[in-house]
Amino acid sequence: MVIAEVLRNGVWGWPCEWYEKYPIFNQVQTMTLSDNNDELMWKSKKGIMGKFSIKPAYNDLQTEEESVKWNKLVWYSQNIPKHAFILWLAIQNKLYAKQFWFKVCLKMGVHWNEMEWDNTVNLFAAMENGNTITSIIRRLCLVASVYLIWRERNCRLFKEETRSVEELFEVFSDTIRFRLASLKAKPTSAVIRAQDDWNVQMVILSFMIFQRDVKA
Repeated sequence: MVIAEVLRNGVWGWPCEWYEKYPIFNQVQTMTLSDNNDELMWKSKKGIMGKFSIKPAYNDLQTEEESVKWNKLVWYSQNIPKHAFILWLAIQNKLYAKQFWFKVCLKMGVHWNEMEWDNTVNLFAAMENGNTITSIIRRLCLVASVYLIWRERNCRLFKEETRSVEELFEVFSDTIRFRLASLKAKPTSAVIRAQDDWNVQMVILSFMIFQRDVKA
């Protein structure tokens, strides 16, 4: 439906049931139509009227909040998107599983002393969260473990299916290994050590490193 179909001779002709269902239509002012094509307009927060586009509308609708310190812990280019989303949910809702988490931390070489989830997030957020292979693996482990815990929880609740910690950890290890196999990296000692630790062969770049490649 376009405006010309409901505005005739300067009078609105909304369907009768609309007036009953949406009383606000009784308050809509009439307008003068022209021969120009209709345009979708957007009035910004600053009161500026212009053509509608997604980016400014999205920015206007966003709430302005300070960046959280765990931002780079969750969102980075080498992550696994669905895992990152579940980690984000976990940080909001404090998803947890102690036995599995102990095994993950042991694999990462991170000392974890059964601290509260908020403190665990702060511990990881305080670590170096750049583009090094060590940092990337640590964050991949975090998001993958939280995602798998969430999946296991749902399976137990809704499907009455249960996996042991060892079985879940095997899935976790394969997930990290498959992701590492797709990464491009310099042949540094840290990368070689990571390949040995995870029994995986990454894409080694000898002469050229692109912007999103993994550093030492």
